[in-house]
Amino acid sequence: MAKAQNVKYNKEILEMVKNLTPINNSVVIEKDVSTSKSIVINATNPTTTIAYKFLAPVDSFAFDGEEIAFYDFSEFFQLFSYFKNPELQQNTNQLLISSGKSKINYLLSDTEVIKKGPKKVAFSNPDVSFQITSEDVTELEKIINLINAENVNISVKGNKATFKLYNSAHENSFQKEFKIENASQSTIDLNFSSEVFALLPKESYKLEIKKEGIMKISLEGKSDISLELYVAEVEEE
Repeated sequence: MAKAQNVKYNKEILEMVKNLTPINNSVVIEKDVSTSKSIVINATNPTTTIAYKFLAPVDSFAFDGEEIAFYDFSEFFQLFSYFKNPELQQNTNQLLISSGKSKINYLLSDTEVIKKGPKKVAFSNPDVSFQITSEDVTELEKIINLINAENVNISVKGNKATFKLYNSAHENSFQKEFKIENASQSTIDLNFSSEVFALLPKESYKLEIKKEGIMKISLEGKSDISLELYVAEVEEE
């Protein structure tokens, strides 16, 4: 039997991955073979309306091999978080989570079975871009839960972008304005699923929108972490 290898990790990074599991709970984490300095996740939701690319330093989850797969990453994180500061080891196709004399064996998945997201999404020349802060993200998540908002309408006119969170089953809604960086020459009125704003890690982001119906959300202010989400417009029933 091969000797178990210690796995160095950053719990905050693993928690960020867990926060993204509503998009897809089955995750393949790869090492960037071109530089060997980063781990990379490319994933999409089952309906392919949301895709994301996440990069973090390789030592934030220094597993053995070129890639590692989880059929249910949130389940793994729940078990991992059972101990306050666990030791993590990798032995062939399993991870060993331990603290003192207690140990949890977690079986890894086959990387060939789990579908990965696109490595690159064509997105250039956005019509609108603006910033949202971590406080904005926190507020949006709270309102989404309070009014059970299914969608967010983003309308742009002049130098303002207006967010309207709503549920089509009732009339309750919430609006908030943001100043855009590049004044739009045309009116934009698009609907997106609100779920992406409910799961975003509480950080600051840059939003870029193309009037054809796609939005890019990019993590701001982190030199060693990159998160890009691509969200397609939803069709109203």
